[in-house]
Amino acid sequence: MRKWMAGVLLGVACCGMAAAQEIPNPLKRALRGLFGKPQVQEEEELTHRNRRTEDRRAPYSVEQAELFERGDQRWKQGDYGGAFPIFQQVLEGGEDCLVPVGVGQKVVWRSVRDEIEERLRGAGGEVEQSYRELYGGVAERLLQAGDEGEGSARWAEVAVRYFATSSGQEGADRLASWHLDRGEIAAAGRWLKRLSAAKSRVCESTGWKLKAIWVARQLGDQKWGEELVASLEGIDEGELVLGGRKVGLEELKSGKILTGIDRSGDDHRNVETGEPTLYQRWSGKLCESEQLAGLIKRNYVSRGERQLSTRCAFEPLVVGDKVVTRGWRGVEVRDRLSGQLLWRGADRHPPEAIFTDMFKGSSTDGERLMRMDSMFFPAISQMFGHEEEVATDFLLAGMWLFYDRNGGIVSSDGSRLFVVDEQPLLVEGMYGGPFGGDGSGERDAYGRDPASNQLAAYELTSGRELWRVGGGTIETPYRAELSGWFFRGAPVSSENELLVIGEKKGE
Repeated sequence: MRKWMAGVLLGVACCGMAAAQEIPNPLKRALRGLFGKPQVQEEEELTHRNRRTEDRRAPYSVEQAELFERGDQRWKQGDYGGAFPIFQQVLEGGEDCLVPVGVGQKVVWRSVRDEIEERLRGAGGEVEQSYRELYGGVAERLLQAGDEGEGSARWAEVAVRYFATSSGQEGADRLASWHLDRGEIAAAGRWLKRLSAAKSRVCESTGWKLKAIWVARQLGDQKWGEELVASLEGIDEGELVLGGRKVGLEELKSGKILTGIDRSGDDHRNVETGEPTLYQRWSGKLCESEQLAGLIKRNYVSRGERQLSTRCAFEPLVVGDKVVTRGWRGVEVRDRLSGQLLWRGADRHPPEAIFTDMFKGSSTDGERLMRMDSMFFPAISQMFGHEEEVATDFLLAGMWLFYDRNGGIVSSDGSRLFVVDEQPLLVEGMYGGPFGGDGSGERDAYGRDPASNQLAAYELTSGRELWRVGGGTIETPYRAELSGWFFRGAPVSSENELLVIGEKKGE
């Protein structure tokens, strides 16, 4: 009897131990992990619903993840028509989402957009064609809007939302070139690699492959670069033109690639690609006068043919979301993204007006050129008998465009714009005196003192004048500070000080 009871108690104790083992014990599990043999557990598939806390840093959207899961279920069931609108809703979402793909230690976090594009690309045949028929039209309209002026914003939209369409891939290629033109190699490489992985038709041209090879070398992606070079085997080496010169396959394989792109502004050394490498976002007129525009073009072409620098003297200044230029009509401030004119400085005698006065009384282009030439260089007018032989390098327009850097420089401290006003430009004697004049104090035909100028500050957002110093040396009760000084250029801002170079007769 006692033995039987002991057996019952032992059995109950064993059952109790078995029941106790079913209750999770974190401390026991931790001790077993440290000192005991670890238990082999089955690897659980990781989904967006059971994400570990250490993965919370990944970009994540519950809505995007659930939409993708719903569409993926229909896709796996073969309901492609039902999956298309759900997938497209994910692609058109405002944010991306990373979801785990794989099991256990082989989990890879991938973008839901990449997963969708991979499914669409892998389906091929009728499925891919059905998708393109559904969304190819809207993608083509977005691409056209980008090409007609809306630029990178529309190319990005069509590339992100409709990459599986031909228009989406063309938009991605344009966007890659847009990044490349701005030196954003990593962003350009991302789009080019996506196109290469998709085996897009835009990748078939020799020019595209050469562009991608150059980007691959810049990124240090040797494997991708070698694959691209291998794809050129059998191509006539006469077609391999990179950076304006012919290259050979052996040179491409060796990695010794010279771009040949000259950034000094000499247009005779620009790259000939057959397609634009810079896409225009907006433009503004340099001047209103058609006669002056013709003279500018003639001068520019002439200098290019003679292999002279055509980099313009007055280059734009970018301050935040604004672009500041000073050219033929004075200071102009435009919106950086749209090009909309925000305000224009009120120069008393803008260069355009001075040139327009010079045109008066001349009936032909030749007379205009000779008239402007003879203002300061009479010998040149006597030397050359007709307009084709005019040395345009000595034209006043050429001096203003390419030499007089002092007249085009502006500066800013972020909230104010600093400009040299009342500059004695385009007047007789401007190149003969020590600093714009002979120091006699005599005024020119426009009432300006050739030996001095003024430095003014404007509010960047509105154009309101804040202060002004400098000016002529005529004795008046209201003579401004620093009168008689000739400022060599716009100042440099350093904390609460302005540093500027100037000179004055006798000082």
